[in-house]
Amino acid sequence: MSTSTPSGSRFRTSTPVKAKTSTLINRSSPSLPPASQTFEPQVKSVLRYRLSRVFLWSALLCWVVNTVWVVWQTGGPGHAGLWGIVTAPLGFLTLVGSLVLWISSAVPVIVLRKVFLTPQRTAATSPQKSLAAALSKSSTKTAFVTYALSAVALAFIHTVQSGDPRLSLFVKSKKHPQYLNGRFLFLILSQLVTAASFLLRNLLRDRFAFRWIGMSSGKPVLLLDLFLAFMVSAVSITAALPLACTLFGLVRMLVLPILYKLPFLPLFLRPFTAHFLRGPYTLSLPFRHLAFLGRAWFVGFTTLFLWEAAETMFDDMLAEPVDVGAPSPVPLVSGIASTDPIMKYFAYAELSKMTASSVAHRQTLFGDQNNIPNVWGTFVRESLLLLGKDYQRLLRRGAEPVASTGPASTPSKPSGPPAIGTPVPLLRQSILRSQAGSPREEVLNTLASDGPLAKVVDQTAEAAHIPELFRSVASTPLKETAVVEAAKAAATTVAHPAGLVQRVKSALRKRVGDLYEQHAPEFVKEQVVGFVKWWTEDRISKKVDMCLPMRELDVVVIEVLTKMVCASLTEDRYGNVQRDIPKILEALLAFLSAVEDYQSELLKQMESLPDDPSIREPLREELEKATGILAYVGDGLKNGVARIVLTFGDTLTAFKFPPRTAAKLQGFMDFRQAVAQ
Repeated sequence: MSTSTPSGSRFRTSTPVKAKTSTLINRSSPSLPPASQTFEPQVKSVLRYRLSRVFLWSALLCWVVNTVWVVWQTGGPGHAGLWGIVTAPLGFLTLVGSLVLWISSAVPVIVLRKVFLTPQRTAATSPQKSLAAALSKSSTKTAFVTYALSAVALAFIHTVQSGDPRLSLFVKSKKHPQYLNGRFLFLILSQLVTAASFLLRNLLRDRFAFRWIGMSSGKPVLLLDLFLAFMVSAVSITAALPLACTLFGLVRMLVLPILYKLPFLPLFLRPFTAHFLRGPYTLSLPFRHLAFLGRAWFVGFTTLFLWEAAETMFDDMLAEPVDVGAPSPVPLVSGIASTDPIMKYFAYAELSKMTASSVAHRQTLFGDQNNIPNVWGTFVRESLLLLGKDYQRLLRRGAEPVASTGPASTPSKPSGPPAIGTPVPLLRQSILRSQAGSPREEVLNTLASDGPLAKVVDQTAEAAHIPELFRSVASTPLKETAVVEAAKAAATTVAHPAGLVQRVKSALRKRVGDLYEQHAPEFVKEQVVGFVKWWTEDRISKKVDMCLPMRELDVVVIEVLTKMVCASLTEDRYGNVQRDIPKILEALLAFLSAVEDYQSELLKQMESLPDDPSIREPLREELEKATGILAYVGDGLKNGVARIVLTFGDTLTAFKFPPRTAAKLQGFMDFRQAVAQ
């Protein structure tokens, strides 16, 4: 009996056979969404709404100011009467003028602050360095052009509204109709000086930086801010107007006569400015036009007040913490991972309020098991990274981190496995010691066409700096001499085109210095010396400020982090927080030690102050201000550590700490026992 194998065609199916999927696959857990998708859009939406309120309030303020202008132009309240005062704000020309005034004054300033807002404070220790750092930024030029155009626009608006024929662009003269009106030019110059003074004040105050405040700060009061803006504007224009008079006189007495001595230029200037050469400009000339000076003061004051009020409203808008109404702490934890420190601040501020009032939200933060890393892990990691960066900056005393300068590795060409039969050498370098060449060979190499001397001559743009190659062989006297001579020759070649300008500057500086020494009174010289010292002297408080530029954010982070740790004692069911307590305390105590070390240095300086009261008092005030900055962070760290110690008590002995951390922590434990007794 024979058996036959069944044909393969009988067992084929029309559908392909698939392997059975397994349910034991290691699925990747989801991670937290980035801040750009969850938290930042909500914050920006709230800020856009607040910005619209700033525009609205500034428009109402411009409407009030323009109403005052209109009543003043009609002769004042006595001439306008009660009915005129009531109907003036609702007039068509008043509303149109208010709109134009708002577009010309408040809108440019608010948009400028929004565009150039930065979270970083300017790292400078004196007013001179602050101004130098600000002038190196492109935003400063844009700000000056914006302020200048706005100031000139307000001068034109006032000229049109006043209808004064004495403020026209050209004088009313049939014989010389092209002569420029001196009154109008002085009004424009005073407005430009006003714009420059306002910009200088903003730069010295570092006003384009974010206004960092603590969470305990009260809500700003609009009426109080407007009153302060009123007072500041009055003082600023009172100081700027004499400077405008002085500049106008210098242009008329010195600049204009010099321009008329140049070839061909008087042909274009004479039809417009010839009348300015007649008669001297004396110091008493401005006092002969007190009414016009009062008008210039009023226009400048209005300009400064509208600018100052608009910027104050913008600062108040940013000062309030943002409440995005998040349903859980997950979006807020995503927000603290943002790259923008301002967004971090808003996230921490709202997270502090949310977790302080809701046990469910705290348990969500502690017991997340769905995300990798989980919510608590992301929170504590971002918090410690932020504190760690500021701790490192404090150790460097505000200096930027220095990049590691290790030996540069030469890139090697990628090569595959060696060919079969090709021996691979075990020693890839020569075993013979390289010997230095003879002096004759070194001279020839130095003077060769491809030698270092030729490279210095060829690289004219970089010849003022000694190349690295020459520094490596600086032990050879002959090479060093040749390199120095070549560098001097190249530097002379580079500096030759600018030699004339430099000589003119030096001669002008020397001439002004000689005139100052000969004719300036001793009182003026003393005031100038004092001003130069104030302008250039480094402030100790500014040095400390450079070490802790984000101190307000640091204190908020410390407060939120320690409160979460304290709440975890009874609410952390999985023990996620307890595992991180040692490293949290170690980070806080290390930060506190660095702050206290810096405070000790300042106390030593305070003990060795000079006996001269004129020198001692300013230094003492600076040291007190500097210690106050350090105490702000130090108190936040002490409160945070004490909060954890008072909550956990003796259970902290179950953790292991480094010796330095344990010794520091023991002081807080002793304080706890003293409080308990």
